[in-house]
Amino acid sequence: MTSDGVFTYVSPTWTRILGHDISEVENHPFQAFVHPEDLPECLEFLERTINTGNKQAGVEYRVLHIDGNWRWHTTNASPIHNANGEVVAFMGIARDITERKRMEEALRESEEKRLLALNGAEMGMWDLDISTMSGTTDEKAAQILGYQKDDILPKIHDWDQMTHPDDVPRIKECIQAHIEGRMPIFKTDHRMRTASGEWKWVHGRGKITKRHMDGSPIRISGTIHDITERKLAEEKLAYFAIHDQLTGLLNRRSIEDMLNRTIARAKRGAVSYILYMDLDNFKEVNDSVGHSVGDEVLITIAGLLKDAVRTEDIVFRLGGDEFAVLLDGIDGKEAFPAAERLRSDGALTMGELLSQADIAMYRAKAEGKNRVVIS
Repeated sequence: MTSDGVFTYVSPTWTRILGHDISEVENHPFQAFVHPEDLPECLEFLERTINTGNKQAGVEYRVLHIDGNWRWHTTNASPIHNANGEVVAFMGIARDITERKRMEEALRESEEKRLLALNGAEMGMWDLDISTMSGTTDEKAAQILGYQKDDILPKIHDWDQMTHPDDVPRIKECIQAHIEGRMPIFKTDHRMRTASGEWKWVHGRGKITKRHMDGSPIRISGTIHDITERKLAEEKLAYFAIHDQLTGLLNRRSIEDMLNRTIARAKRGAVSYILYMDLDNFKEVNDSVGHSVGDEVLITIAGLLKDAVRTEDIVFRLGGDEFAVLLDGIDGKEAFPAAERLRSDGALTMGELLSQADIAMYRAKAEGKNRVVIS
């Protein structure tokens, strides 16, 4: 090709790849075949070859195929000098890289879709250098913990300082299990400290993405997402699985588990007593002043019972107006007085209950009506 860009020779391979006849290419300027968006870079490439007088390589550009489509080429160019050392022509080799470019584009689109999916799922990305146990994170992962990316980078290098102390050993154990091949994917639920100092539950998962020549791991990459709401819901469900929702006392399911353990201890000589009680005429409370007042009575009774027992004793609500108390490590002489104390401390006559309800009603009227007042 001449120094001003006119083809003087093209090989049969060049014409075969692009479909043009040799006569349609030779003696024509290369600009006629290069995509307009890539032309400035190609001209700069040739100018650099002339100015340096040295071989240049690596320019990538699109070339027009006979069918009207564009194919990607990469070219190197060597200058040809005249007797005075001036560049008068170029000789080069072009290579078709269309498939590589398509693969790069597919990877780019795949990466964009992955990022969209991560953002849609509110997931952040992280990397962990196993040798130093230092890490990096993307913007989303930083946001999950209440940081800007630049603010979190100095902290993430000490990731274990950002992780709840109770969770660090388990995370390290999971990482080690993944490194040793006992766990195909590293995954764990753990707490991390946010920028405000609070603890937030996250689910982290990842796998080894880079290894040394000997197969030993260099880096683990993965994702995290916020599972705080899920964890709080699980904790609430777990709590109410063994606690009465109204009074907060342990429920019937709990007493069954507790009694099984108590029976096992009794076989080894330990002595315990279980007291079972209900409230006399409680149905009349619900029928006369309503269930909301009845609920308040149950809450009050629960409080009285807890205040009347020892720290090591356990109070249960079995359902309705039925309660139980487990007196642990107490002998028979102490059991009866304890039961009598519970009966007397929690005793309210029907007249007293109705009187208190009546007082509460008049207070509600005096304070403006349309309200609830507890006596």
